Amino acid sequence: MAGLSLSALRESLPNIAARRSGPEWMDRFRAAQATFEGEPEAFWAETLIRFAEGDRAFLHSQEFCLAYAEAQNKRGAALYKAGKRESHAAKAYFRAAKAYEALGRAKDARKALKNRGGILAIAGLNQGRLDYLDQAIRSYESCLAATNETAEPVLWAELQADLGYALRSKGLIDNDRASLLKAARAFEHAARLTDNNGASAALWSRAKNSLGATLSKIGELDSDPAPIVKAIAAYHDALSARPIAELPNQWLNSWTNIMQAEFLLAKLTRDAKRLRRAHDGFLVRLKEAQDVKFAREQTGHTYRQLAANAQLLGEMERAPDDLRAALSFYDRALASFSALGMPYAAAQMHAHRAVAEFRLGTIASDPGIIAKALTAHLQTEDRFSRRDQPYLWAHWHQTHGTMCKTLARFGQSAQHLQKARASFERALEEYRREIYPQQWAETTASLCQTLLRIAVTPEDWRHLSNVADDLIETVHSLALIGLNRAQQRSLLRTLQGIGDLSALAHIRLGEPHRAFEALTTARAVGSDLAFRLASGKRDDNALPDSEPFRRWQSLQIAVERQLRDSLNQAGKSQPVAAERLEELRAAYQELMTSLKASGALERERMDVPAFAQTLSTASAAAVIFASENGGGILIVTPGATAIPASAAIELPQLTSGRLEALLNGEGKQKGGWLAAYDRYRTQSSSWDEAVVERAVATWNSEIESLLPQLWDLVMSPLAAWLEREAPDVDAVHLMVPGLMSMLPLHAARPAQSEAPYFAERWAVSYLPSPRALMTRPALGRHRERSLLAITDPAGDIGADVNPAWPFFAAPHRRTVQGRAPDVAAALAGAGDVSHVSFFCHGIWEGSDPDFSHLVMADGSQLSAQDLAAIDLRHVDLALLGACETALIGTRGTPDEFTGLPVALLQAGVRCVAASQWLVDAASTYALLHRMMQEHRAGLSPARALQAAQRAFVAGEMDTIEEWPGGSAVLSRLRTLRPLSAPGVDAKGHAGSRTDQSLPPRSAPFFWAAFAVIGRG
Repeated sequence: MAGLSLSALRESLPNIAARRSGPEWMDRFRAAQATFEGEPEAFWAETLIRFAEGDRAFLHSQEFCLAYAEAQNKRGAALYKAGKRESHAAKAYFRAAKAYEALGRAKDARKALKNRGGILAIAGLNQGRLDYLDQAIRSYESCLAATNETAEPVLWAELQADLGYALRSKGLIDNDRASLLKAARAFEHAARLTDNNGASAALWSRAKNSLGATLSKIGELDSDPAPIVKAIAAYHDALSARPIAELPNQWLNSWTNIMQAEFLLAKLTRDAKRLRRAHDGFLVRLKEAQDVKFAREQTGHTYRQLAANAQLLGEMERAPDDLRAALSFYDRALASFSALGMPYAAAQMHAHRAVAEFRLGTIASDPGIIAKALTAHLQTEDRFSRRDQPYLWAHWHQTHGTMCKTLARFGQSAQHLQKARASFERALEEYRREIYPQQWAETTASLCQTLLRIAVTPEDWRHLSNVADDLIETVHSLALIGLNRAQQRSLLRTLQGIGDLSALAHIRLGEPHRAFEALTTARAVGSDLAFRLASGKRDDNALPDSEPFRRWQSLQIAVERQLRDSLNQAGKSQPVAAERLEELRAAYQELMTSLKASGALERERMDVPAFAQTLSTASAAAVIFASENGGGILIVTPGATAIPASAAIELPQLTSGRLEALLNGEGKQKGGWLAAYDRYRTQSSSWDEAVVERAVATWNSEIESLLPQLWDLVMSPLAAWLEREAPDVDAVHLMVPGLMSMLPLHAARPAQSEAPYFAERWAVSYLPSPRALMTRPALGRHRERSLLAITDPAGDIGADVNPAWPFFAAPHRRTVQGRAPDVAAALAGAGDVSHVSFFCHGIWEGSDPDFSHLVMADGSQLSAQDLAAIDLRHVDLALLGACETALIGTRGTPDEFTGLPVALLQAGVRCVAASQWLVDAASTYALLHRMMQEHRAGLSPARALQAAQRAFVAGEMDTIEEWPGGSAVLSRLRTLRPLSAPGVDAKGHAGSRTDQSLPPRSAPFFWAAFAVIGRG
């Protein structure tokens, strides 16, 4: 038989084996035959011949097992080197590991498994194969289990780093935060057993660099700055083991990673100062290293990141010089990629450069620069192939549409608006919602804004309403799925203003009921997204099985990764497989079907009759909205029927631009309500009482000058309608958009000083969404009323000074003092308390209202996040007797207000009384004391607050020393600066206030700050 060819042996041996050896030999033969292809002929010729001759002992011998293991090991290396045979190579290494394990050669088995893991980890990341990555993770875990951490620290650290790589790859593909956290721990373990000196320095540096990349991704997914700050620290650690002289490209790569992390951090925190320090510091280091030879590709990536940083700085600080620097950096990156023959990367730099130039023109208000940028961007159109680069092709059209839309603002050019519309519609041809839903939503929002500006005929308004309503429903559907925080934040930004825009379109079409449904749904979804971002809470019972979405998301990210990888190689672009897209679409449709079947889509949707049933007698709801082309008010009364709503008042002057000017001033000058408040806030923290009193008087003047503007712009038409059409209504629920909630609409009045304030005629409560009226039914009146008073946690005034305290008798009242965790525990354990009253300091975080908080003992913070996590469904009323407790964020806000009151509403509280600015301690006590007096006498919270405010306006509270509690309470309150002053010990300053320059207590400063939010 020795003369037989290998092919003849392969054909004849199965029959010989079956005849001579039985089924056991057949199994061994098939296992051996599976590895036949590609192996050296000498080994397999001898093996097959001895097998065919019936040498039973040979197949059971160590000689054969070792030869088999080594052959599989060699085969794995050969297959991997050949390329595109990763799965076969991994199988070969796995068989080698098993054979080595049977021989008791543990180190060889571990090495084979490590090789298997490396192949699968790389292939899994490149191909988006989660099954490969899961196998790689198991291989590394097996290796770790067979490795002694103490005896083999470097190998153990290397395996941890490899495991971290596989886990991080899985987290990137599946947006799986849990895998990323495990990866971060693995990299930390790897760094722990190595150091930045000696033989393990390279491994230590690799672990630190990988840890930085992992933490940066976690921060991006969670929209959380903290992991990104840790990532930057890890990158800096890695630099200590990467001296520029020895490893110049690794040094430059680490700095590029730091710049990218600083860029992400600045986008989240808007901290331009930190980004500028990092950016300028790196430029200095780069200048010092100008004689070092760096790889051209790495240099290109570095200049691209520097350009992005400079562009962001220019946009945040409206600094033209930074944008000009960005143009220079883009030119350098472009030169690098062009020299390397990377046409797609070069095309991206051309497009990015045009966008930076466009931003420069926008900031400089120079239509000439914008037109030049538009021309430059147009010249890049043919560099993005729709076949090979569908995502980039769509993104190009999306960006071009945005540029045309912006240019039209300078001249209201119909031509540019039509070009913008065409570009957005072309982008949507590729941004199908089944495949790229976030991009589809963003582009559709831009299309809606463009359609609004060109709408003239009823057909235009109908088209606009259809597109806007479709967008609202899509965002609503996506909001119900388990998205990460970054995706939720993106959807929140996309939804901004779309409900208002849809409402205007429906009003123009004579459909106020449709306007109400679209507007309230959009705001409720925005409020829900904002709440999830603040608290992380979700109503899992309202969600269907999200596995179809997760499967779709994994495939989507895998396709995008393949596309990006293909673009990194010049001339090797790779179109997305059509069958993969169809699989994605099928998964998306399966998810939508599940959502609709679950009824979850109907949770936020509310028509006029359903909403009208939630209104109490003699009350009305007014939903206020503003778009670029005007706004209006939708009014619903308890008797409203389906068609039409009670009224739709169009307000042509209530535009988003007018509101922006009111809040932030006009033109380039910082001004408006928010700037005036910032000045008051700064001055009121002074220890000079004269400065504080002047600040109060100035701020009161700002308030009094604003109120007539609010009256003319919004409240006068509402008041006229109520007096004419609903004379029996004495309470109004206001639902206002975003930052408008920071304005005291309830205190608006005509310019004549003797005219009444709106709140004198109607009791006002604010609602973040219609759903806030349906949080829970009213509790039965048979329940005994009780109070939990959170009083004087900082030790300023005494535990018994609380405006609600006198109206509850023992044992139905108790006070709580202590640090924030103790107070939170007391709130969570107060299962039958009907009223909660805080009287303490409050701190507003304007950049992130989720972290606005009440100050407890030792400066600990009870934040909106903390309150939202407590079950407070038993609480009817929460008094927030502190400063700024009703204020929301000044950037990135949803269409509905968020912050402390909404956190309490989400926790189940029926309604909340909170303040819109820094308030005076004594007046706050007096106002809330009078409110509780009226409330305990039978009035609803909104009507009780109205009665207290009327008392201030009428001058009844001028002799404040005479209220219940007497001079002892007053003297303790007068020692305080405004209640929001953080960490200040005001003891020893009793009687230092002169009050001589303060306005009278009938002035709106003293009473208009407080409003009821919720079911008032």
